[in-house]
Amino acid sequence: MSDELVRARVRVPCSTSNLGSGFDCIGLAFDRHIDVSFTPEGSRGPEGTERPDRADGSGLRIERAGTLARLPPGVEGDAVAAAFRSRLGLPPDGMVRGVLSMTSAIPIARGLGSSAAATVAGLLLADAANGRRIEPASLLDPAADVEGHPDNVAPALLGGLVAVATGQPVLFAGSATGAPGRAERVRRGVAAGPVRAPGYGTAPPTTGAPAATAGRSSSARDLDRPAGATGRRAFRLPLSPDLGFAFAAPPIQISTALAREALPADVPHATAVRALSRTVALVRGLASGDPDLLRIGFADELHVPWRLPLIPDARAAIEAGIEAGAFAVTISGSGSGLIAVTPLGQADAVAAAMAASFRVRPADTAWAHEVAAAREAAAGDREVAAGDGYGTAGDRDVIEMTLRPDFEGARVLEFE
Repeated sequence: MSDELVRARVRVPCSTSNLGSGFDCIGLAFDRHIDVSFTPEGSRGPEGTERPDRADGSGLRIERAGTLARLPPGVEGDAVAAAFRSRLGLPPDGMVRGVLSMTSAIPIARGLGSSAAATVAGLLLADAANGRRIEPASLLDPAADVEGHPDNVAPALLGGLVAVATGQPVLFAGSATGAPGRAERVRRGVAAGPVRAPGYGTAPPTTGAPAATAGRSSSARDLDRPAGATGRRAFRLPLSPDLGFAFAAPPIQISTALAREALPADVPHATAVRALSRTVALVRGLASGDPDLLRIGFADELHVPWRLPLIPDARAAIEAGIEAGAFAVTISGSGSGLIAVTPLGQADAVAAAMAASFRVRPADTAWAHEVAAAREAAAGDREVAAGDGYGTAGDRDVIEMTLRPDFEGARVLEFE
């Protein structure tokens, strides 16, 4: 970190991830943003007024507006502040004196990448305040390391429809982890078993079949970058200009951590094969706008069947979106919101129809039983404490909106 930080300001878009079969590897940036500035202690803020010297023990003071206004006061637990301090290389007790001013139009914990956008904003802002001019795409690894997965941070950084390939090139896929590759398994006479998903939970799905799903398009500008030490490589995918996107979410929040706990630890080999074929259809459908390919591509067996029961009235909302004209509807990210891909001009009607299904319950008390039941189902044998990533805390309103792709990605707006 340089001895003297400067004033800087950044803007980062929200994103949806997965889009059905693109689990953990495909995301799309949208036109809702978080805007964050840093003003060093003693300098003048954007209005030309002297910043008051009021901060917590870390030396930072935080000002929040928009969807962030309801968050608890203070620096502790703030994703922007944590990423900012980490990128500056500060130890846990290190001091940086100044003000972080942030405003956001991104709903929190509703499946639009609010955490990823905050992390990217903190990292990019630290570089700008430290006098470093960097390409946002170079932050893919540090941002993904913080988030634990790259499918939201990649579109937040690059903009548009983005895919992330992860893994080092090896002769046999199993050799990177010490497990035998297929040729070695066959030589040993070992039957092909389930495909394992490290780090996920083991809860079985509590209800039925895979859900319908959504999508849309972008320019084919290639932002392919060499893989870093982690083997992650992000690149732009083409997105058809003939698609619209609609979003709706119930008045509950779901953390990514809890949503991942609901996933199985492994899936049958045949299921993995079907998932691969759907991903191919997804990529082509988003590029061409073909409704049939979008419907195939947004069907899923890897995550949607396990997460859908966590979202009260989600099935009814999906059906309402399809009836209103959506090509497909699925869970946005890990929820609680739903994302629909529509014909141009139909997104408003689809968003309204999905939101209407979530508004059937007239009061918070009407959600209480469903929330408690879904929490229990997600927990399985695990004890889940109140506030553990699931509940009605924060925004209590049903959200509906139409979204347009953001092709700019993360940007430094001011740099002194």
